[in-house]
Amino acid sequence: MPWTEPFAKSDELQRCIRDLVALSTLPAAWQNCDMRQIGSSVVAALISMLNADFVFVALPGDGNQLIPELTRSDPKLNPASLKRVRAMLQRKKAALGSRQEFIITDASGGRDLHVMTAPVGFNGDATLAAGSMRGTFPTKTEKLLLNTGANQAAIAFRQWLGDAEKRRFTALVQRTTDFVSIASLSGQVQYVNPAGLQLVGLASLDHALRLRLPDFMSPQDRNKLQDELWPQVLRAGRWKGELELRHFESGSPISFLVDCFRIDDPRTGEPMNVATISRDLSAQKDSEAALRHLNGSLERRVEQRTFELAEANKWLVAEKLERAQADLRFQKLQNDYSRAARITTAGQMAATIAHEISQPLTAIVNSVYAVKRLLASGGSVNLLTAQEVTEEAAEWAVDKGLKVGADLGPRIGGI
Repeated sequence: MPWTEPFAKSDELQRCIRDLVALSTLPAAWQNCDMRQIGSSVVAALISMLNADFVFVALPGDGNQLIPELTRSDPKLNPASLKRVRAMLQRKKAALGSRQEFIITDASGGRDLHVMTAPVGFNGDATLAAGSMRGTFPTKTEKLLLNTGANQAAIAFRQWLGDAEKRRFTALVQRTTDFVSIASLSGQVQYVNPAGLQLVGLASLDHALRLRLPDFMSPQDRNKLQDELWPQVLRAGRWKGELELRHFESGSPISFLVDCFRIDDPRTGEPMNVATISRDLSAQKDSEAALRHLNGSLERRVEQRTFELAEANKWLVAEKLERAQADLRFQKLQNDYSRAARITTAGQMAATIAHEISQPLTAIVNSVYAVKRLLASGGSVNLLTAQEVTEEAAEWAVDKGLKVGADLGPRIGGI
């Protein structure tokens, strides 16, 4: 066999075949293991199979740091030597990403350590490395075992990561509150998540699997699905819009925002399935209706209040006009009263003046008549008497006139 040593004995070949069979059976035991457990299992198996002083596995970690697993198989490789070997391997980190063979001189007690590596994958971040103080290490058989272990670990790591990704995706789909479904290219339902079943009133997935996507649509939107949505998804790969699904128990329509897209085969690019992710818009529709009702109520209240304010403004304007008219009427009455008061005062003053003047005028008139009679009688005596009477009348008229003016002046000025 080309991979065996030239002078391999039959028992060694049997042991190699046994080890290869053991490595091939490991993946079955790794189904429920994580990456660290898988790596530890590989290390434990290869330590015995390779009869190595150590087997080192490096796994990807946070921040692209390597998580080392180092196992000692030879008591002569003491903890201090193991620590030194680990440090040397970390310094040769770049060499661990590919199949390499190198020697670490004076690794323990002056002896050299022969090291071989085999990449596990993850862009060179995961590596198996084994080392031994034996000068013949590694043989072709040991290389074969290390590479087989690395390949099996790589398959197990990728399987575990794929399963973890599937578990995360499944948990996400199972727990989301949106309607999630997958159908064939003909529209036959292949999956509906629990929230989707609850939203449309279906008791189980088995019931949904007997339906086609048009069966989920309300009657008024089935034509839209067949004539617009489905052809666009098959042609362009995606359609997004609002549709009404029906509730299977009540028959009432439910508004959904539907995101429908095509799933293509990553290898061939050919369409495989059609998936939908739909969000229930019932709460949003109810909120919008409540908001519209509130806006309408507010508008009516604003209109009513505006009308009330307009009426109050009209009343205030009318009251202001009435007050202005009342002020005008009051001013007119006040003017009329003042004018009447002035007329009354003038009448009273006229009576007073007439009374004050009538006496002196009467006396003067009597004196004038007396002088007239004296002059008519003739004679010098009568002439002198008439002259004296005239002088007395003149003086009396002057005195009485000044006195009347002094008494009536202030009273006239006060009018």
